[in-house]
Amino acid sequence: MTGPDRETPYVICVGTSPDEIAAVTRAVGGKAVIIAAQDAMALRPLLDNEDSPPSTTRRGPLTIDRMLRRITWDGATIDVSPREFDLLSLLASDTGRVWTFQEITATVWKMPFLGDADMVLSAVKRLRRRVLVVTTELRILSVRGIGFRLTLLAAGETRCEHPLPRSEPA
Repeated sequence: MTGPDRETPYVICVGTSPDEIAAVTRAVGGKAVIIAAQDAMALRPLLDNEDSPPSTTRRGPLTIDRMLRRITWDGATIDVSPREFDLLSLLASDTGRVWTFQEITATVWKMPFLGDADMVLSAVKRLRRRVLVVTTELRILSVRGIGFRLTLLAAGETRCEHPLPRSEPA
């Protein structure tokens, strides 16, 4: 990373002891700006830029922290893979919106959609299982042939995406 004049490098030390910071300072010999923070949470205000999108998305009890790459639901961590994290981050960026297979593939996999939705379907299936461990109130709904949308149910509300047919009495 370089400074505003594009000539001064920055060195960022996170969770580094004072002795290690002193050693880094000596090693760069005044040729770099050194930023030291106790942990990632302390570093966040230093790196957040008002022109950049916020690093945390909150949707009711859902919190997605992109800087720490952590997802929580009402304080409980939802353990996800890096790909699942990116997928849920995308869906949560605009809840209720239908995200097409093309948009999901381009954003999460960084490649064009070639007509085969299997990798998206598999990722959503895995993500649903991981979310279900923590809550039933966060739903990833299928929009047949188009893509997916994220919805948050109110506490106690139940909704079935595909209701089962009622059996007729004989």
